[in-house]
Amino acid sequence: MLAIRWQPWLDKSVEFSAGRLIIPFGSYSNRFLSSENAFRHLPLSHEWTLPVDKMLGYTMGQRSYGTFPGMTMIYNRMYSTGIALSGVIGESRPLEYNLLWGMAAPSGFFDYNMHGMTAIMGRIVWQPLISTRIGFSGGYGPYMKPAIQNDMISKNELADYTQFVWGADLEYSYRYVIVRFEYLRNEWSAPQIERSITMWDYLPTLAFNSTGEWKLVDRDVQFTSSTISGELEIRVAAIPGLTLVGRLDYATFDRINTQYDSYYGGPIVGGAWYKYPDLMWFEGGFNYTLSRNVRLKATYMRPTNKDVSINAQTLGAQLSVSF
Repeated sequence: MLAIRWQPWLDKSVEFSAGRLIIPFGSYSNRFLSSENAFRHLPLSHEWTLPVDKMLGYTMGQRSYGTFPGMTMIYNRMYSTGIALSGVIGESRPLEYNLLWGMAAPSGFFDYNMHGMTAIMGRIVWQPLISTRIGFSGGYGPYMKPAIQNDMISKNELADYTQFVWGADLEYSYRYVIVRFEYLRNEWSAPQIERSITMWDYLPTLAFNSTGEWKLVDRDVQFTSSTISGELEIRVAAIPGLTLVGRLDYATFDRINTQYDSYYGGPIVGGAWYKYPDLMWFEGGFNYTLSRNVRLKATYMRPTNKDVSINAQTLGAQLSVSF
């Protein structure tokens, strides 16, 4: 990575960077899973939950999550290749900004430069009080990559399918308590690619996908998702080193298409909304610093869905020792 920093005044600084950079989006831009993070998992915005994929676009069928895992609101490894401009304004650093011009949208990551430097994203953080931080993030760019499954679509057309995402977050700390809130809104344009299937194959199994050829069902699908996340950290004054944590994520999904062609030759319906079940995810636990070099954290996670029963709760612990 190349970085050049210029500080013409004491209360202003500008930094130019190029290479593989941290994505300047969301409240987790400067927080990662580590011994310093009280949580054991990233929030729901980083999970593989969306019915949109880099190679298939939107799909109603049964994806193989090893090959077509679905997208996240934010790329879960939080880095991209591009050129960035960042800096601070004010002697006490009340305003920070970070702008990135890169190859893919905030949820995308390309192995090489497939569509050129066509994505933009940025984040501004304002700290009006020492206890309060307010952040605003935005991003726009292509996310689909050429593959055998979408070879019926030209490379230029793939570049036209984009992700637009924006969000706002708030962090407030008072004595032993830290409260965080974040809202993210995603809008995707996508093709719909499924395996062809006949009615006779569909009826016995009620499965959309088969082993048939990949078929372009719809060229223009609009998919949206929203996530609200709340976090609470409480440092227990009576037990030095003990922190109690809790997080609640809530996500909604919607899809609208302009043309729908059923898998067995049914009618075409335009402008229809398809509502997906809302998803709620809870994580709670504790983080205990045994000594300067030893830290233990354990959390319990449980996803819930108002329409479908999900039995995926987990209980895990992590011990960190540094030398």
